Amino acid sequence: MSQKRFNSRSTVLFWALALVCAGLLWANVIAPTAAHGDTAQAGAPRNGDDTPTPTTTAAATPSPTHTPTATPTRTPTVTPTSTSTSKPPPKVVLLPVIGKKHEWQEVGNAPAGVLFYEVAVCDRFALAAGNKGLYTSNNLESQAPTWEREDDADDIGGGTEQIVSGVMFVPNVNCQTAYAASRTTGVWHGRRNGNDWQWTSVTPANEGLNGAYVVLVNGNTLYVAGSFGIAQASPLPQPNGVSTWVKASTVNTTTFGLSISARNSAIVHAAVFNRGVFDQSLSDERLWNPLPGPAIPNPLVYDAAANANGTVVAGYDLGLLRWSQSVWSSSPTSGSGTSFTVLAVGPRFYAAQEGSGVLLSIDEGQSWVPVGELPATSGFFVRGLSLSDDGRLYAATSDGIWVWSQTP
Repeated sequence: MSQKRFNSRSTVLFWALALVCAGLLWANVIAPTAAHGDTAQAGAPRNGDDTPTPTTTAAATPSPTHTPTATPTRTPTVTPTSTSTSKPPPKVVLLPVIGKKHEWQEVGNAPAGVLFYEVAVCDRFALAAGNKGLYTSNNLESQAPTWEREDDADDIGGGTEQIVSGVMFVPNVNCQTAYAASRTTGVWHGRRNGNDWQWTSVTPANEGLNGAYVVLVNGNTLYVAGSFGIAQASPLPQPNGVSTWVKASTVNTTTFGLSISARNSAIVHAAVFNRGVFDQSLSDERLWNPLPGPAIPNPLVYDAAANANGTVVAGYDLGLLRWSQSVWSSSPTSGSGTSFTVLAVGPRFYAAQEGSGVLLSIDEGQSWVPVGELPATSGFFVRGLSLSDDGRLYAATSDGIWVWSQTP
């Protein structure tokens, strides 16, 4: 009898253990496998491959990385870049991000007492135009860049006055060629050999171009503006070369600014002092016309630029003006000082104003926010803004050359 009771208890224990094992097998093997098979179309490994198959769900639109924190309500929509490998990635442009961790940094120790009008940067090389001649640097990549006055500065600047107010590298020639504008001796061609520059006058005789203020290279054409108005040369003038010079027939008065439209590189804009903003006719290179619509409210303009949407912002003696849909309007800023320089990069604008430093607009010039803080010393102002070939923002000022410290 006791033996039968023992066998009965063993049978019960056996089936109990069997049920427990079956439960564990279901929980740890069968159920996960079934669930995995149900989601295989949503990116699970296939054919023994441990790499998940990419899903077809569209990625969320990323937040813009260059949005000023002061104007969150005007955040522009940034379209996600394509993941196709058939196109190279876009060039990184280090446009200013406004935040506490960013700041302006002085580029080396510029000589004291020099008012800089413009700076051009290409790779590790820089050219700075000032009221005491032309200065160069060939070690921008170092922790302490140095500046040297060019040996030809007396010739370029014209002796006692020595004012060089415009300078520009020729794009896509390995930083080897540049042009400079002198207010007394005209237009100069620069050729770099290693770290040394050789400058040669390319001012045409009997054209009256000695009072040059600014130079601009657009394709194979050199534009020059100054006290004579506007002139251009094609092909790019070379020492002992032959170029055809053409002077504007409708602009023969002082012109301080030239710029290439960010919307259409075939269009060149000019800031004609006491007359307003003009652009060159696409059908007649001698013809320059004021922007269409009512006349500009204040024609005392120093610079002008058009963004990728065709909006134009002009700097004048009391601040900034904007032109959109053939209508001029005020572009309010926090101050009322003179704006000497305007720069358009894509849809954005950068401008400098006495008393306000460098300003940024992301809404077609309708509002502005400061880009960091530059020295607040008396008499400090920015005369020129430019982008280097790697996309960094530089400022030529009454107290040295400065660069925005943003990193990607």
